[in-house]
Amino acid sequence: MRYVRNPLLRWLTILVVLLVALAFFTNDSGASSSFGDEQYCTHEVLEGLATHVGYAYYPWEETIELRRSWGQIPADWQLEDREHLAALHIVMSDRSYVGKRAWVLAVETGRVLWVDVVDAMANPGAVVDLTPQLFGYLLGRPDGPGSRGGQDVIVLIPTCQDTYSWPVYP
Repeated sequence: MRYVRNPLLRWLTILVVLLVALAFFTNDSGASSSFGDEQYCTHEVLEGLATHVGYAYYPWEETIELRRSWGQIPADWQLEDREHLAALHIVMSDRSYVGKRAWVLAVETGRVLWVDVVDAMANPGAVVDLTPQLFGYLLGRPDGPGSRGGQDVIVLIPTCQDTYSWPVYP
């Protein structure tokens, strides 16, 4: 195994090795049920560049209403936090991610937050657009992104959206 400089990737590698070892030694078809079926959930993983778009340039609320009128966002869906909005780029033809919640993990800092996916657009240079506040927090800058144009992120979308327990931020 080659040496990994990024501590986050090192820990992820160790975690994967331990999970493979656990699966090998348990070798039980019901091994996942020992953790509880309600907590067992797979994730779709997207990786790439995150960019940021501010409220002055991106009509976040108007986009939510438009997607709601098209039936892509449920009618009872409520905006929980205006700073936790995202537009996915990698799903140019698949709009099924709109209205779902996902985790965004910053590769550089290891910070992670949830986002509400409210739009899907075509931008082959990036995987996701974030609000400036969220983008700045992932970099460790509470005052926003500054002049930073992009950062590497991993987006995790749970396949069990209805039963997933999301944290509530104060």
